Amino acid sequence: MTNDLHSYLSDLAEEVIAVDLRDRVLVTSRRATTRRRVLTASAAAVAVVAVASGVAWAGRPGPKADGVLPAISHSPSTAVTPRPSGSVSTGLVQPAIRKVPQILYYLKNDTDLYRLDGTSTTRVLEPRVESCGLTIAPNRSRIAYVTPIGGGGHPGDLIVARPDGRSAKTLRPDIHCGGGSGPFWTDSQHLLITPVDGPRVVVDVRNGRISSTPFADTTGYVARSPNGLYVAYREDEDIVVARHDGTVIHRVAHGDEQGPDSGFSVQGVSDNGRYALAGVDNTDPGVVRRGRTVVDMTTGDKVPLPAAIPRSEGRDFGVHLTVSNHLLVRAPVGTSTKLYLVSPTGKVMDTRTEPAALREMDLLTSY
Repeated sequence: MTNDLHSYLSDLAEEVIAVDLRDRVLVTSRRATTRRRVLTASAAAVAVVAVASGVAWAGRPGPKADGVLPAISHSPSTAVTPRPSGSVSTGLVQPAIRKVPQILYYLKNDTDLYRLDGTSTTRVLEPRVESCGLTIAPNRSRIAYVTPIGGGGHPGDLIVARPDGRSAKTLRPDIHCGGGSGPFWTDSQHLLITPVDGPRVVVDVRNGRISSTPFADTTGYVARSPNGLYVAYREDEDIVVARHDGTVIHRVAHGDEQGPDSGFSVQGVSDNGRYALAGVDNTDPGVVRRGRTVVDMTTGDKVPLPAAIPRSEGRDFGVHLTVSNHLLVRAPVGTSTKLYLVSPTGKVMDTRTEPAALREMDLLTSY
């Protein structure tokens, strides 16, 4: 915007000369064009700042029989209503997606971070100290993790760094990690964290400032939609979907994921708020990083995956909700592990076989 304004002023200075009527018309036209360009650039810059600065998250039907995967669309119950004056929208325009994402991130032993670029695998981070709860920002610009004092899922210092570990800084001490304690990204600049001495709060990773959140009293896993408009979490035996301001729009009961009394965790929510992703619950301080069951939050139905995807209950099988209401499913096929991109209508759009070295690693939710 500064460069455009500078060019505009320079044009004005150069045009203060004696000219005939034809030149005056041309100059006037050129000025109008320049003004439109400056105003357009200004508006675009304001829009970018508004999106980048948004702080996200500030009757009960029972489960039904499996149904056919319906087309995912904005129903009246999931329409986004205008927010009060002064609030900031966190919705992002999601790109069209037709292929398995080219770049994906994987975690080995909850510490070592690997990057898959097509078929090339690179280890980008090997922490010098034990880490817990490592997570990557939606725009992949940062990672966050906790260095637990005493190991395991114990509390420790909250660290934020670039994915390769550079520019690391300690934001807060005495932060829980492990299981559903977090940290969880609310957008690419803010984290929902669980301090030892109080309820959940949001921390700005740029300056460490703390702010309140409408999800302060939630416990366990908290998932955001890729566009940042919706949040999902477990409350008692229910899956709850809310807008980022805390307004609940869906609530359905959900059963155990792995046999009686096994519980469940909430691992994702779609861009339109209609679908949630349930996974197993914790049996140790480790972190669950994948789902198993897609739930239609308007009916309580469990949504079946396409028949072309082999179903497995083992470590290698997992479901992730990704941009534009798509699914990214990871399943073992023979001695390999394969990724399937599934459209909102239940069609397998693309597949990719993972390198063998990634088979025992966790795929991180990646937008």
